[in-house]
Amino acid sequence: MTPWLARFEPAAEPIAEDASDYELLDAVEMLHRTQAALHLERAGLLAMLWSRARSDSEGDEAVLREVAMISGVSQAAAERMLTTSLVLQHGLAATREQLVDGTLPWSHVEVIAAGAKQVDAADVDRFEAEAIRLVTGAGIGQAKDRVRQLIDRMNPDGMVERHKAARAESDATLEPAANGMAWLHLYIAAVEAVAIRDRLTREAIALHGRAGETRCIGALRADVAIDLLLAALPAASDCDDQDRTRRTRSPLGIVPQVHVTVPVMTLLGESNEPGHLRGYGPIDPETARRLTAQAPSLFRVLVEPGTDTIVQVGREHYEVPIGLRRFLQLRDDRCRFPGCSRNADLCDIDHTTPWAGDGETNANNLACLCRFHHQLKERGWCAEIDDDGVMHWTSPFGRRRTTVPVVRLAA
Repeated sequence: MTPWLARFEPAAEPIAEDASDYELLDAVEMLHRTQAALHLERAGLLAMLWSRARSDSEGDEAVLREVAMISGVSQAAAERMLTTSLVLQHGLAATREQLVDGTLPWSHVEVIAAGAKQVDAADVDRFEAEAIRLVTGAGIGQAKDRVRQLIDRMNPDGMVERHKAARAESDATLEPAANGMAWLHLYIAAVEAVAIRDRLTREAIALHGRAGETRCIGALRADVAIDLLLAALPAASDCDDQDRTRRTRSPLGIVPQVHVTVPVMTLLGESNEPGHLRGYGPIDPETARRLTAQAPSLFRVLVEPGTDTIVQVGREHYEVPIGLRRFLQLRDDRCRFPGCSRNADLCDIDHTTPWAGDGETNANNLACLCRFHHQLKERGWCAEIDDDGVMHWTSPFGRRRTTVPVVRLAA
């Protein structure tokens, strides 16, 4: 056994089934400390690997992608893991001790390591001591907020530049939740975020006091946000009770694109098989039928012979016909590289076996890849695709990963 791994070999005697609660809790604590020590060992190995890779940009990217595939995380998360490892190897001794002692979880260590990179080198020790005090016993959300405020107090001169850099990363993201719900996140400047929250709250309070309104402030706040984003309705103060009770939430000038795949038997009311909302996942049959009934037009994808959907062109054409393109975007939903979440509508349609190498323009040789991962095939990555759309990737280091289409649409 590798010497460093031998230190974490599990105990020879398993925990007895009749062990007391105290013994079980002691065992859990021991495993927690072991996990922390393994985190630190991993950090050492990753720092060694990362230091070598950074000698050239190609090696830098290759290592990032390999670590992301091994860990099953996004490339951004892999970069955080690698940079945290570097920081730990070259400093933050007290943080490492707190990690091994089980006082700090790895998530909090990542927060401290990220913060240490944003203060002057001469202030790192003082920052570390105060950060450990602030995050000990705090939840991860509290830990991030406290370290953020600490950085601003210690390095106020850099706040303007940090804000400019962060603002360039502004985005709106979707996080699917259970029961047909989802979280819509806005990563925007704090001033605008507070102003938006204040307006939503004021509108919700105005509605809450009206006759017959039984919903709570939170639900009303969410409804106001929907109205403002999709329908751009006037402010609550400009509408009377009757106007508000007649809200239909139909867009006024903005037509959102919603892609729903509905089994034909569900559409006919003879099955309760769920529909599929693109970018979210399964939705209940009633919602699927309602959305289909409201759709201004339908794009039909059938699996029986005689369909109008084009799934095979062969060697006759290099360009992908619109019908086949839609089929692929519905099938893949996202970029088909492991861990990538880029929407298929924003991706290239890639010939897995190149056209120049006798590849055909067929569904079983095409996949949606974002521009970045499309270009990876020129850097030693190999891809194969099965007839059912399952893709197999082999990295330059020989590691293999498989991705499956989000929606199974047989060709």
